[in-house]
Amino acid sequence: MTNEINHPMHYNAHPSGVECITVTEHMSFNRGNAMKYLWRAGEKDCSVEGTLKDLEKAIWYINREINFLVEHTYLPDKHMSHIQEMEEMLKDAIHPPLKG
Repeated sequence: MTNEINHPMHYNAHPSGVECITVTEHMSFNRGNAMKYLWRAGEKDCSVEGTLKDLEKAIWYINREINFLVEHTYLPDKHMSHIQEMEEMLKDAIHPPLKG
């Protein structure tokens, strides 16, 4: 029973023999989970549907990580558009457009 909980067969099924957690514990949560689903895709459920489900879960975590990075990282292009919007608003407040 302990092996089924701590080391199920699909945990060590990778050809390298390395257990996925050995690598993923050094990653962020989202990246680690994406790697886990890629690493073990089709090992727990060998059907095409099972493999696709694992790959879709990996994509979900990758998208979550991308969204997190976009929201929490300084990206000059993203911030420049906000600055330009603010400049336009200020310009219009100081010099309102003429109504004709």
